[in-house]
Amino acid sequence: MQTIRVTGLDKLLRVLLRGSPLAIDATRRALYEEAQIILGKSLRQVPFEHGTLAGSGMVHDPVVMGKDIMVEISYGGPAMDRSPRNKGEVNVGYARIQHERLDFKHAAGRKANYLKDPVDDAAKTLQAKLVKRVSAIIEGIV
Repeated sequence: MQTIRVTGLDKLLRVLLRGSPLAIDATRRALYEEAQIILGKSLRQVPFEHGTLAGSGMVHDPVVMGKDIMVEISYGGPAMDRSPRNKGEVNVGYARIQHERLDFKHAAGRKANYLKDPVDDAAKTLQAKLVKRVSAIIEGIV
């Protein structure tokens, strides 16, 4: 799991801290949409042999915990490898191994750090994108 901490959203945070359900919902939606974009970039890099690992990639629903709104992007889980060689058992560790092992050879364009790199790239512009997206969502609703 990769984490991006967005700071400097003073105006947006003031609205959120007042507990405006509209602002909170808009931020949840904006985070989810941006996470979908990150997942899309990741899917173009994830190692691909049979498609099971790529098929397990997902964006989870955003969660509000106090002053934090979080969204998780993950690979693995129940969709992972249920092939006969694993006797039907879920092999969640496979996603982590494929992500972390830099010595594995992959097809052109596929690689380790298939989630970390898109997350790191997104972190550079995420703050501005979120402000713009949340503003557009709120203006479109109000």
